[in-house]
Amino acid sequence: MDTPTPARRRFHPVDGSRRRGTPPPGWLVRAADLGWRVVAVAAAAAVLVWLLVEVRVVVLPMTFAVLLSSVLIPPQRWLRRHGIPELAATWLIFVVGLAVLAGIAVWLIPAIVGQAAGLADLGRHGLDRIQQWLVDGPLHLSASTAQQVFDRLRSGFSADPAALVHGALHGTVVAAEIVAGALLTAVFTFFVIKDGERAARSAILLAGPSRRHHLEEVGQRAWRVLSGYVLGTTLNGVVNGGLMALTLAIVGVPLVLPLAFLTFLGAYVPVAGAFISGGLAALVALAADGWTTALAVVVATIVIHHVEAYLVGPVVLGRAVRLQPAAVVAALAVGGTVAGLPGAMLAVPVAAVATTLVSYRRNVLEAAAAGTGPNAVGRLPAPPETGEASAWFG
Repeated sequence: MDTPTPARRRFHPVDGSRRRGTPPPGWLVRAADLGWRVVAVAAAAAVLVWLLVEVRVVVLPMTFAVLLSSVLIPPQRWLRRHGIPELAATWLIFVVGLAVLAGIAVWLIPAIVGQAAGLADLGRHGLDRIQQWLVDGPLHLSASTAQQVFDRLRSGFSADPAALVHGALHGTVVAAEIVAGALLTAVFTFFVIKDGERAARSAILLAGPSRRHHLEEVGQRAWRVLSGYVLGTTLNGVVNGGLMALTLAIVGVPLVLPLAFLTFLGAYVPVAGAFISGGLAALVALAADGWTTALAVVVATIVIHHVEAYLVGPVVLGRAVRLQPAAVVAALAVGGTVAGLPGAMLAVPVAAVATTLVSYRRNVLEAAAAGTGPNAVGRLPAPPETGEASAWFG
């Protein structure tokens, strides 16, 4: 008779360690799930950014066309409301806008290129004076240390700007990108003005009935933010550039036109643009007339940008763009790293639109949690026909 084999006793550790086969804690599972999702989203975003950079010859013109259209569509709709056919109104606004931009370019570019060499010379001379003050002044820096630092800064002014521009324009790839980008921007701008509203409506109708209302609302909010940013920033730049030109003319600083133009462009690169344009103006003033004039330019720059921040900005921008300074700096850093100067100029409007979308999503979730959201969403009307206006691009 076989004796039963005694069951093998399991070993239970006395130190409290986890037995094999016990599932991990819930917080670890949730953290792992979240980590994989973050990695997947980051990888998808990296691939998307890489693709956009590779096809930047098309992406940048489309983006600039949308920005230009946000300023040109309101007058086109005004003409349509007053009885002008859609195609005629589109051509009229497009030609007038193109003529204005071409006139500004013809007026500014020769003057700026002609004074670029003088701007570089004064910039180097200003750096020389600052270097001498750091060595002989109250800081008493060593001459070798100051020389190393300022040699790096001075290298930005060492090249001949005319030769750089001449060489860049005669480079086959760069020249082709510039010409293709300008033509594509013009073509895209025309069709966004003419057919952008109908295309947006048709795209919305592809979504399910329960989502159409939200897509239309998100589109309208994003468009209002974008158009408000472009128009407000342009007016801010005009005011800043005009005040800077008046200040430089009063204190007798040379190269008024290129410095005022740089101040205008600085409005499209918030925070950083003010420091760069104001610092360059002060550097030119230092080289031309000394420390007193440079200090006057610095004070004027601070006053001008306070006027923009507290008087002009709230009036022309209103509540269209609401971003914290830290968010602006982060957006500029990311945009500049990814796409250089165009990326820095486009970073803030993209961030403003993204913030608007996130805010709308949060409001929808809060309304749904409170039970105050809409229970049903009606169907949207068909895309408007010629001459019919809607609130989409208002």
